[in-house]
This record gives sequence, C-alpha cells and structure tokens, in this order.
Amino acid sequence: MRAWILEPSNWVWCVLMLLSCVSFTRGASFGDWGGGCFSFSVLPLMLITFLKVWMVIHYFMEVRFAPLPLRILCNAWMVICCGGIVLVRGGLECLNGSSVGT
Repeated sequence: MRAWILEPSNWVWCVLMLLSCVSFTRGASFGDWGGGCFSFSVLPLMLITFLKVWMVIHYFMEVRFAPLPLRILCNAWMVICCGGIVLVRGGLECLNGSSVGT
C-alpha cells in the first residue's frame, strides 16, 4: 500500500477521475452557465479538459523527463490549442449573438 501512495501516477489518475466527474456534472448542467456574447459557458470545461491533457502528457507519456525543448513544445502546443478553441468559440458566440450549441 505504501508503494501505491508514493507513486505519482496513481495520484494523477485519481485527480483525472475527479476532474472527469466534475466536467461530467458541469456538462450536464451546461445551459446554467449564462448566455450572451462570450458568456464563458465552455471556458471552465475547456480548461478542465486541457488540464487533463497536460496531466496525461506529463505523467503518462513521461514528457516531464524529456529534454527541455520538447517540454516547451508540448506546453506551447497546449496553450495555442486551448487559446485558439476558446477564442474561436467566443468569436462564434459574438457573431451569432447567443451561445453556440444551445
């Protein structure tokens, strides 16, 4: 049992499961997060998703032990993807005048 507690990947797995439960319950009440131009209705779910992606990349793909340029590249890719999706989502909401997908 002590070896299980000391293994970081086990703790990461538990956090991933907790974040999955949070995003599932928040996704079920998706319409409750407000409306209007860039209402941030998707922002919390996207941030949780990309936090989970970061954890998988760093702990299960072991990028945390990779050379610094690869770690920087992986982190930059995640920031660009997350920021791009959130900005596109916000732009679509502003063009339509309401929340996209609701």
